[in-house]
Amino acid sequence: MVERTALDRLLNPRTIAYVGLSDSSGRPGAALRNARSAEIFVVNPRYETVAGLRTAKSLTDLGRPVD
Repeated sequence: MVERTALDRLLNPRTIAYVGLSDSSGRPGAALRNARSAEIFVVNPRYETVAGLRTAKSLTDLGRPVD
């Protein structure tokens, strides 16, 4: 397996975590659509779901690294 560089992870992320995103933070759907083909995680301890996606309470609750 080829190790990815930090620049590659920034420009072509496989996973993205949106921290603090909520349904009332403007247009959460637009932010999620801009993620292209990356796997999306939403982190917000105050909500169970945001834009129809289940949320994690913290980054450590994801149980895996994100780009």
